[in-house]
Amino acid sequence: MIRTVAERTLHQNPEKQLLLRCGYGTASSIFESVLAIRRTADDALPFYSFDEYSMHYVVFHSGQPVGTLTTPRTRDGLIDCQSCYPPQLIDQYRKQIVSACKFRISSNPHSGMFLLRLMIREAWRDQLADGARIDVINVERKLVPFYRRIGYVALQGWDFVHPTLGTDSVPLILPADPTRRSFCQDLFASVDDPLLLTDVQAVLDRGALPIKRAR
Repeated sequence: MIRTVAERTLHQNPEKQLLLRCGYGTASSIFESVLAIRRTADDALPFYSFDEYSMHYVVFHSGQPVGTLTTPRTRDGLIDCQSCYPPQLIDQYRKQIVSACKFRISSNPHSGMFLLRLMIREAWRDQLADGARIDVINVERKLVPFYRRIGYVALQGWDFVHPTLGTDSVPLILPADPTRRSFCQDLFASVDDPLLLTDVQAVLDRGALPIKRAR
């Protein structure tokens, strides 16, 4: 398991002057770059409790941080809004769940979609090597179509109001399923033990029903 504050380089593109590096927790200079980007994006809460046990990915352009993504794991601690997700999902896949969150991009010469794909793919490549097989997140309802394009699937009936942001939130999952189209389909095909959506759905179907929440 990856448990280190040592920083690593995951991707270099000299032509575009891009560098993607990562570091674990809050004790490395990588996290300073994370905070700088969050503040640039006017993040209301630049520091989160799960930052201390998350892998942080940062893209640099010409040496300056321009994009960041944080990935806590349920094996290490609570993920954002964990109590709002199906408990059988957490119980079954606790050692394999990653929760990609706090994606931020500051002004830079490259398109947001280019950096989005780069960060999602490189973070997944890294997390696959460390045993992750399913991403569990929540997004504001209006963003669901966008995340479906990436490959995420909504958890029907588990919508909730985000306890911190007060937004109408929809839980989404992205299993490492090479049979489904996604930004990372080829990466999922490279692992010996992928996780099919049909298997995840079987776990969800035999578990508890969603709690009716006031909207």
